[in-house]
Amino acid sequence: MHANFLAPLFLGTFPLVMLGLFLAYRPAVAVMVSLLAAEMFLPPLYALPISPSWLTKWTLPPLVAGILVVIFGRSHLRRSHPLRGVEGIFLLSIVVAFMTFLTNRDPLHYGRVVLPGEDLKDLLGEVVQFFVIPWTAFFLGRILFKTSRDLKSLTRLLAISVLIYSALILIEIRTLPDLNQLVYGYQASRFDMTLRWGGYRPTVFFKDGLPLASFVLTCTLMILAMARVHMRLAHVSIKAASFYVLVVLVICKSTGVVLYALLIVPLICLAAPRRILMVASSFVLCFLIYPVLRFSDVIPVKSIADLFAGLSRARADSLLYRFNMEQLMMDLTKHRLWWGWGGWGRNLVYDSYSGRQISIPDGAVIITLSAHGMVGLFSYYFPFAYTVLRAPKFIRRIKSRSDRLLLSALTVNCAVILFDLIVNSAFPPIYMLIFGALCGLPAGILKEEATQAIAVTRGDAGLAVEYEPAPDEAAHRKPRVGVRVPTGG
Repeated sequence: MHANFLAPLFLGTFPLVMLGLFLAYRPAVAVMVSLLAAEMFLPPLYALPISPSWLTKWTLPPLVAGILVVIFGRSHLRRSHPLRGVEGIFLLSIVVAFMTFLTNRDPLHYGRVVLPGEDLKDLLGEVVQFFVIPWTAFFLGRILFKTSRDLKSLTRLLAISVLIYSALILIEIRTLPDLNQLVYGYQASRFDMTLRWGGYRPTVFFKDGLPLASFVLTCTLMILAMARVHMRLAHVSIKAASFYVLVVLVICKSTGVVLYALLIVPLICLAAPRRILMVASSFVLCFLIYPVLRFSDVIPVKSIADLFAGLSRARADSLLYRFNMEQLMMDLTKHRLWWGWGGWGRNLVYDSYSGRQISIPDGAVIITLSAHGMVGLFSYYFPFAYTVLRAPKFIRRIKSRSDRLLLSALTVNCAVILFDLIVNSAFPPIYMLIFGALCGLPAGILKEEATQAIAVTRGDAGLAVEYEPAPDEAAHRKPRVGVRVPTGG
C-alpha cells in the first residue's frame, strides 16, 4: 500500500479537528461527530508510519476521544464508574488475551512457512488495542448519551451523515469507485470486488462496498424513524429525505443489505415498538447460538445458499464460498477451542506442504472465534448482545411515544449490525459508540421522565388559596383556588 502524503497528514492531524469539536460542542455531540467523520473520511486500512503501528482511523479517534472526555467531560466520568457498567464484562477479554498468549507460544510450520509464536509484545499490543476499542468507544457511548435530547442528537447526526455522504456515493456511481485513489493515492480493495449487478458499487473511503452499504443502512433506518415521529431536520423535508436515502441504499448494490432493508424498513415505518423489539431480540439470539449450531453441524448451509440462487447465482456461490471458508477455520479451531490460535495469521488455514494460505475469512465471528476461542468470542460480543436484549425492559416503560419509537429503531439497528458480523467483519468504533448509547439511553430517559414527574408533583403540592373581593359582594369574601406554577425542578 503506497499512500500519498495526505493519508498521514489527515490521520495525524485529526486529533486537532477533534479538539476543535470539543471546544465547540458538548462532549456527546463532539464524540459522535468525531467518530462519524473518522469513519467517513479518513483513509481505510492505513496506519500511521510510527510506533505503535496500529494507529488507524479505528484506534486513534477513540483514544483521543477518551482523553478529551477526561478534560472536557469530567462531570460525566464522576457519575459513571468505568468498571460498574456492562462494559466491565469486556475485562474478561484481558484474561482471554493472556490465556491465548500462554497457549500459543509455539511456532507453526507449514512447509517452508513458519509462523512464530506469540510474544509479550503481541500480548501488550492486543491489551492496549482492546482498551481503545471496544472498551473506550462503548464506555463513552454509555456515559455521554443519557437523555431524550441525546437520543435526538444521535438520530439527527446519523441522518445528516448519510445525506452528506450520499453526494460522494453518487459521484462514484457516476464515474468510478476511485475517490480513495484520487485523494489518498491507493486502492483499499481490488477493483473486481466492486463489480456488482452489472456495474460497480461505490466504496468512497471505506475498505470496500460492504461496510459502506451497512453504514448507509444504519443511517437510513434512523432517518425513517425520524420521519415516523415527525422530527425535523432543518429545512429538509424528512419524508423526501427518507425516500432519497432508500434509493441511495439500493444503488450501494449490496444484496444482503437490501434484504435487511426489506425486512426492517416496514417494521420501523409501521410496527409497534413491541414488535420491533421482538425482532431485534430474535436477531441477537440467532447471533449468540450461531457458533454452537455451526460446531454441531445443524445449520443447512447448502440449502441456505440455494435459497439465494433465485436472486443471483453469483451471490449464492459467494455465500456458499464464505460458509466453506468458515468451515475450514472451524475445523482448525476445534483443536484449540477455548482460547484459539492467536493472531498474525496463526488462526488461518494453510497447505501443509506449500504453506499457501487456503482460508479467506469474511465474518467477524469466525475471525474472533479462531483467534481467541469460544471464551474470547463471548467475552468480546456479550456486552453488545446484552445491551440489545436488556433494552426492551426499559423501553416499554418510557412514556414518550417518540422516544420509544426512536429507541426501538436504534435497538433493531444494533441487532442487525451484530447479526451481520456472522458473514461480514466491519465493526468500526462508531457502531460500538452507538451500542454504548443504547446501553445508557433507555434507563437515562426513564430517570429523566421520573425527575420531570417529581417536579410536576411538587408543583401541585404548592396549591394556595388566594382571596379577592367578589365584584357583587361587599360584605363577603369568596375563596378562589389558584395553582402556583413551578418555575423549576
